[in-house]
Amino acid sequence: MQPPAPSSAVAMPSPSLGGGAQAAARRSSAEYPRFAAGPNTTEGFAQNVYDTFIQQWVSTGNANQTVVATSPSTSKTYTMSCSGGATVHCVGGNDAHVYIYSDAGGGGSAPSGGAAGGGAPAPGTSGGSGATGNYTFTGTVRAMSMQEFKASYQPEYPNQFAPGERVVFLQLDAPATVTAKNGGDNGSRESTTRELFLDYGQAPLRSQYANRNGEHVSITVDLSQCRWPSDTRPPLGSLGCAGVS
Repeated sequence: MQPPAPSSAVAMPSPSLGGGAQAAARRSSAEYPRFAAGPNTTEGFAQNVYDTFIQQWVSTGNANQTVVATSPSTSKTYTMSCSGGATVHCVGGNDAHVYIYSDAGGGGSAPSGGAAGGGAPAPGTSGGSGATGNYTFTGTVRAMSMQEFKASYQPEYPNQFAPGERVVFLQLDAPATVTAKNGGDNGSRESTTRELFLDYGQAPLRSQYANRNGEHVSITVDLSQCRWPSDTRPPLGSLGCAGVS
């Protein structure tokens, strides 16, 4: 959503409004127009966190705030601690994560670099805006059995699995938006991923990250070797890249 085009006329504040009220009147949700549900977080709860954040931000102008919101799926109320600037990260509840983006935050793509960024172009490369070039993803390694995965990470996972199956993926610090090929070589598309798929199958797995659960790492990939999934392998919808295991 693009912000409204600036008017050539200069709006005069109402003389009945004090300084604080004038500032609040100028703030709106248009300055934080997007949000994304992170790991362990439903879209409904993320929406409620976002709505409450916007109400408080319009009133105070402070992006660093405590938000209390109700989850539609559990009917319970949780406290979230929010902080940031162009991208605001809210964390709390049952390890829930909600990301709120300003216009300066790139329209929902991950911010660049550092612990707050899910991905950033590697130095000297063409970056993540196309289907070629290198891209660096930063996050936490998750290596777990499928029972653990479905119980604690993605309860909506629809497929059956064998007792010995495991999954390894990188849980990104923030969602990353990149362009990559569709599964089956059916063109390319830009989409957002919250995880980078690393390995899946019967133990023992081949991935070098299979025994590194909980480590915070950065992984640089060649986007020409990456694909959006055409099946429902775990995690659902996560980007996978050949040679990154």
